[in-house]
Amino acid sequence: MAEQCDILIMNARIRGYPHDRRFNIAVSEGKIVYIGDSRPCRASIEIDAEGNLVTESLANPHIHLCKVYTIDLVGDEVLMRDQSGMMEDSLLAIEIASRVKDIYKEDWIYRNARRAIAEMIRYGVLHVRHSPIRTARLDQRLLRPF
Repeated sequence: MAEQCDILIMNARIRGYPHDRRFNIAVSEGKIVYIGDSRPCRASIEIDAEGNLVTESLANPHIHLCKVYTIDLVGDEVLMRDQSGMMEDSLLAIEIASRVKDIYKEDWIYRNARRAIAEMIRYGVLHVRHSPIRTARLDQRLLRPF
């Protein structure tokens, strides 16, 4: 163990391997430089994954950031219809949910979208494709650092 690395993640499970197998993962300059059983380096940051899954970042391919956390505004009927399994109910659920656009308030859209983005990051979602938000100015505000 002569090398220095930036991050060493120890005792990690990796997707596609048996659940009882553990790996060490070394990262230097933002790139994975080692995955294996031994301890390849000393690191300034060491993380014990404690047997938890370590995986690539996740993607959310479709989200309406302007509608997150708005169920209280449109009611439980949206959930009931969306989960019924009937296509006509799903279409009605979309129509009902879209009524929230009639009462949009920029301050709560911004607050809710930032909250949703923070929650996605917390769970490993680092790539998002969102449906356009009505106000371009609001879209730019979302990109500001937390």
